[in-house]
This record gives sequence, structure tokens and C-alpha cells, in this order.
Amino acid sequence: MKRVTINLFGTVTYQASRSFVIELPDDVSPATLDQQFLDTHADEARIAWDFSNEGFVQATDFSVEELKPVPDDLPVITIVGES
Repeated sequence: MKRVTINLFGTVTYQASRSFVIELPDDVSPATLDQQFLDTHADEARIAWDFSNEGFVQATDFSVEELKPVPDDLPVITIVGES
């Protein structure tokens, strides 16, 4: 068996929210407002995003390095057969 180092690269996605009050004419339903319209106005008003402490990481790419010697501080996964 040989040992190689795999480096996984990923994208982190966090959930975020921001809350604000809007004033609307009585004849306008808030459900009909466009999300991008609201987001643009929140940006213009400089309303900050509140980020949660939970996120999701999705691996998007990887690289392979044949190292000699293999660093002792990395975990080892043994793969038997083809993936």
C-alpha cells in the first residue's frame, strides 16, 4: 500500500438573517414584495446581517500530494478496493 495526502477544499455556507420594519400603504400586501427589492433596501439602510453559529461545508475540490515521509499529525484512512 502507498500513502498519499489528500487535501479537500470546500465552501462554507452559514445561515444569516436581518430584521427590520417597513412602512407600506394600506393597499399593498407584504407578501407581494420582491425579495431582492427588500434586500436592496436593507443594504442601502446598512442593516447588518446576524450570522448563526451553525454552518454547512460542502467539499468542492481536492488535491493529491505524494509525501515522503507522511506527516504523523494527519489522520489515516485505509481504503480497500475501488471507490
